[in-house]
Amino acid sequence: HGKIWKHVTDSGSNMVCAFRNAFDDDLSEEEAEAEQAEEDDAGMFGDIHLCEILEPDTRVNQRYSRLSCFIHTLLLCLKKFDARKIFQNLLTKAKDLVAKFSSSQVLTGELVKLCGLKLVKFSNTRWNVVYLVVQRLILVRESLTKVLTACAKTKYDFTNNEWNLMLQMRDFLAPFNRYTDMSSTEGGRSISEVVMMIKQLKEHLSKFFGIRNFGIVSKEILRDLECRFGHFFAEAGTKSFEGAYLASTALDPRFRIALTPA
Repeated sequence: HGKIWKHVTDSGSNMVCAFRNAFDDDLSEEEAEAEQAEEDDAGMFGDIHLCEILEPDTRVNQRYSRLSCFIHTLLLCLKKFDARKIFQNLLTKAKDLVAKFSSSQVLTGELVKLCGLKLVKFSNTRWNVVYLVVQRLILVRESLTKVLTACAKTKYDFTNNEWNLMLQMRDFLAPFNRYTDMSSTEGGRSISEVVMMIKQLKEHLSKFFGIRNFGIVSKEILRDLECRFGHFFAEAGTKSFEGAYLASTALDPRFRIALTPA
């Protein structure tokens, strides 16, 4: 136990509260503000919010500090994507289509006969479910259209513009899905990869700045990434600086050169 100096949790109010109660965590003012923002995003735990549980002067032991889960924080950034009306409308139509197939053995059976695949169901608890649903719809597009036409259900099919938007959505969300899968795989994963993932995601988002329907949301997500993960890259010695990730990256031969000044 004496060798433990970092604890990784998600940013749910219950997890933050449990950690502070267990270790009497002493947060800096900057850290407290950053974590409060994450708690606000995480929402309520039962009927009690964290601010109602903790005393105003609650402190945590300096020997320990909590690291927010990379995947959980990354998915909080994607809330900017979920909030865009144009994507909401398309996903609502996709949910109606998936629900129709889920409730019809005939439709699902015909689809499986043609392509050997079913549609992926939406889930509130599964990471990256939007990407997985969209990816599968694109994969079975031709067979899906044939089934809907044969069964007189063409009202559930997508227009060409909607299919094109779905293709863009898949490309936009692909790196988020890939890095979430990589980080959630048990064994062989290291926090040394996190800094490189953030750098690559920032580069990926910048490629969508000039693309219709994606320009604004890509900039919003990029700003959120920089806000939530900015303390990884803050000036060493400042209170907000969290050096664990950069130190781990510097010690990893795969990524060390990426931190070398040009």
